[in-house]
Amino acid sequence: MQNKHIRMKALTYDFDQITVLMTKNYYSGRSPHFYVKDVKYNENSKIDNLEMVINELSDDMEYKFSYHFRVGDVYEIRDAYGLCTTLDFSYLALCDRFEEKYYTDVELGSFYSKYHTLFKVWAPTATVVYVRYIKDNREFIEVMERSQNGVFVKEVQGDLDGCPYVYMYKHGNRIEEGLDPYAYSSTANSRMSVVIDIQKTMVTKYTLEKMAKKTDAIIYEISVRDMTIQEESGIQHKGNYLGLSECHTKSPNGYSTGLDYIASLGVTHVQIMPITDFATVDDEGENLLYNWGYDPLQFGVLEGSYSEDVYDPYSRIIEAKKMIQAFHQKGIRVNLDVVFNHLYDVFNNPFEKSVPRYFLRRRHDGTLSNGSWCGNDFNTTAKMCQRYVLDMCQRLQMFYGVDGFRFDLMGLLDIDTMNRVAQTCSDRDPSFMVYGEGWDMDTALPYEKKTIIANQHLTPHVGYFNDAFRNIMRGDNDMYSRGFISHRRENIDGAMKAIMGSDHFKSPSQVIQYTECHDNTTCFDKLCMSNSEEDEIRRERRAQMMLGSVLLAQGVPFIHSGQEFLRTKSGVENSYCSPDNINQIDYIRREKYNSMVEFVRFLISLRKNNPCFRYPSYDMIHSHNKIERINDQVIKYHLSQERQDYSDFYVYFNPTLDEIRVGVEEGVEVLYHPDKEDVHHNEIKLTPVSLVILARKEEK
Repeated sequence: MQNKHIRMKALTYDFDQITVLMTKNYYSGRSPHFYVKDVKYNENSKIDNLEMVINELSDDMEYKFSYHFRVGDVYEIRDAYGLCTTLDFSYLALCDRFEEKYYTDVELGSFYSKYHTLFKVWAPTATVVYVRYIKDNREFIEVMERSQNGVFVKEVQGDLDGCPYVYMYKHGNRIEEGLDPYAYSSTANSRMSVVIDIQKTMVTKYTLEKMAKKTDAIIYEISVRDMTIQEESGIQHKGNYLGLSECHTKSPNGYSTGLDYIASLGVTHVQIMPITDFATVDDEGENLLYNWGYDPLQFGVLEGSYSEDVYDPYSRIIEAKKMIQAFHQKGIRVNLDVVFNHLYDVFNNPFEKSVPRYFLRRRHDGTLSNGSWCGNDFNTTAKMCQRYVLDMCQRLQMFYGVDGFRFDLMGLLDIDTMNRVAQTCSDRDPSFMVYGEGWDMDTALPYEKKTIIANQHLTPHVGYFNDAFRNIMRGDNDMYSRGFISHRRENIDGAMKAIMGSDHFKSPSQVIQYTECHDNTTCFDKLCMSNSEEDEIRRERRAQMMLGSVLLAQGVPFIHSGQEFLRTKSGVENSYCSPDNINQIDYIRREKYNSMVEFVRFLISLRKNNPCFRYPSYDMIHSHNKIERINDQVIKYHLSQERQDYSDFYVYFNPTLDEIRVGVEEGVEVLYHPDKEDVHHNEIKLTPVSLVILARKEEK
């Protein structure tokens, strides 16, 4: 029934206070008194002492009165003419005292044994909760028992392994079904949650050596589907978790693809784009709709379309675990892109069904906050919401074995939540990485509580994507603006600071240095527009220099998959729902630009073998390295270190169209020059648009 046809509603916004709304189309919205019936004890009370609120702009007349009620019991409210409705407690979630009474640390979800399954769900404002499950093609509905702090519990006898289930919540006069927020798996397209025997999901684990410091990381961003879907990839399980578990896969000309290709680069981490349940991709027809997965439906259940069998609830769990362990076996850590900032559907999600109005952030006037631009923001300052984020992070770390998190739109999450995530994860694993997008979003969260770059000093163990580096080096987020490397001379001061680690952060380990990631245009596509007057060779050189700036700068380098072979998306800037022909990793192109791939391998090896490129503190950076300009156009980046094969490195960035000669000291050799130039008479030629790397051996 539509809201406008409801004649009377009874709500409670605070403890011991009831609000009745009567439509003005019914007795002009007026009732001289009301009756309250306590159904449990069959007690009736007449209420005469009413506070009436008249709002000419509203379709309803509003009445308020005091009444001591027990949350979760059933109360019937009648007007003077006999119209009856049931008291709805769901608005209590907006009350300041709500969390004091109902916060709980009781473990939630479904807990399987061969002989019985225990269901526990938090729904304090519901009057009744049922668990509806299917076993042997028969449907059963069981009433759950309300226990402390609004947790409903039911133990169902028998073996329920693999049985689908949902919860049914009664709020006021309505009953709605919802998935279990703590479920491990679902049926296809998330129609129902599924009981899982955790013991059946175990896979062999591989232990990695601890990282000495976060700046040792080299992150490579991938998508499960994009990395494995191309026909020429030689990968059998295309578009699936298992596709990234396959070894010895080859392109048509025998070049490595998939997992082996990633491992061959030498990166230390992959950052996998979201793999938790997508709302808009059809599990049963995964080729119909494409989405990166920033449209979350469930945070604790993995995406079904990436599994081999969408009808087997174990498939997605076991195959994702195998994928993660396949990377570990190659010595590569796995950071997972998590989207805790919003939900795809404001109303059709497990949280709004269980505790309406609690899990989504609201402004002072009661409207939904929308800093995500998706209609809602997850309310991480609410205690049970924060607890949920921590619980899911623990699940992903301990159950699935991930080694880090990249938080999408982290500025929508509060500082306390992010610090707790970083602390609890690093307590379990000191090498664990936590970082994300620190943009200042328009959310109903006080500025001083936002996890944004401006507040980074309050989150010393949380990293941030350094968009200043990206904008300075390649230009702003449009197709035509230029940066230092695409030959915008006035960006040289910013570029020098960025290469040295952008010291407005608390430490270099917080600084994620990048020029390209999954969203916005690729560097190559941007250069085709911003530097359209140049030939392809020069644009390739500029793309090469952008990669060099990322991999040789202080901080934590981040590479977008395919960036190393000039990835193109045919000019599409935000390809989140573009088809495979736009988003897939093109292994034929990888063959064409193999020299670029070899260049990136060289830079990664150089960085990993020389600590001067990854100092953990600004004091060490400033005491060992220095940076200067030549002719106000070229950057000279001098790095020094002790007790290594090389004592000094000299990196030159020449984005100009000029040939520049620079003097070099005795004993310096060329490690890289795109035009194979060498040192002659203590001088070297920097050809137009070139990155040059020189080094001097440590004196023995």
